[in-house]
Amino acid sequence: MYPHNKIVELRDILDVVSGQELDTLTAIMEDVIDHEGLIYFCGNGGSGATANLLAGDFLAAGIRALSLNANMGVLNHYSAHFGYRYVFSKQLECLGRERDLLFAISGSGNSANVLEAVTTAADRGMHTFGLTGMGGGQLSRLSRKALVVHSDDMEQIENAHVIIGHAVLAKLSSFSAARCLH
Repeated sequence: MYPHNKIVELRDILDVVSGQELDTLTAIMEDVIDHEGLIYFCGNGGSGATANLLAGDFLAAGIRALSLNANMGVLNHYSAHFGYRYVFSKQLECLGRERDLLFAISGSGNSANVLEAVTTAADRGMHTFGLTGMGGGQLSRLSRKALVVHSDDMEQIENAHVIIGHAVLAKLSSFSAARCLH
């Protein structure tokens, strides 16, 4: 596929993302920010890279955010002692609080460690939001709220996830600016 076709394809994928879905995610994040909660991001592979990118961008904008993918020592420890399935959920057992948010990212919606994290987050009274593709998988059903990118092309799903994250961040930036300065 020619590069221009990939761009057109991505535009078509993003055209079906509703403003209401973005507003719902923004409202959840505003509630978390209002209650001085923390937004946790997690994902596997390319989705893990997206989790790191978005957590850094949210934090740079003054929003309390942390990627559960970011600390290799922690990931290695939990992987060695409990298995990779629990690398995110074990962190949430230690860190997650009621009214925090887990922003779980999975292109397929079926990553076992992401699903385990959503279950743990829900058990702790956290908000859960799933960002997925390929029909949504289990993540769209397990998360309290979810946004499913309508594509089966993993590269395009990952591209859309980054753009969606940045779109929500743009909506939150003015909301959070005043709160960060206090």
